[in-house]
Amino acid sequence: MWDEIKREGKHIAAPPGFDKYIDFEGGALCVRQFTNQWVPGLLQTPDYARAVLELSESAGGVEERLAARIERQGIFDREPPARMVAVLDEAVLRRPLGGAKVIREQLEWLVHLSATRRHISVCVLPFTAMTAGADDGSFTILTLPSGLDIGYHEGPEISQVIEEPAVVAEYSVRWDLVMSEAMSRSESHKFILRAAEDYT
Repeated sequence: MWDEIKREGKHIAAPPGFDKYIDFEGGALCVRQFTNQWVPGLLQTPDYARAVLELSESAGGVEERLAARIERQGIFDREPPARMVAVLDEAVLRRPLGGAKVIREQLEWLVHLSATRRHISVCVLPFTAMTAGADDGSFTILTLPSGLDIGYHEGPEISQVIEEPAVVAEYSVRWDLVMSEAMSRSESHKFILRAAEDYT
């Protein structure tokens, strides 16, 4: 779907650099992602993803972009499936994107994925955490079949794939700092479900 959209030149409200990231993501063995704004796209429910996409200044093509986003989640259904470790800032849980029903179902889905799929792990970085690793916002580290890691940073104006080893190493340090302050997997599941109850 994503390749078809690019091939036909359809409008996609995505920052420059995102296409390159998608190409790497599709073949990644492991995705490590810290996010402080939204649930990672690979873990979004269709309704939550639609709410995120509708925030774009240009709402055209939302359904096409939604289909492309959901298709990306196929990396978990291949053999072997991609592994993902996601750390969500607590702010992600407190932002009622799409309304109470949408965010509640999204949070419950996160726990379901993390509890039932061994290759997916979702943890929470609570407000009480004091780590420099989260200071520069959301970031992703992809491990490729070659064994190499690449970094990715998405900003409001531009997305950047980081391939320089020294810079990727800095991303790895940030990741270690975030993980050192994040709740455990089981603690995170309980925390997320409690947050979901606030939207009932």
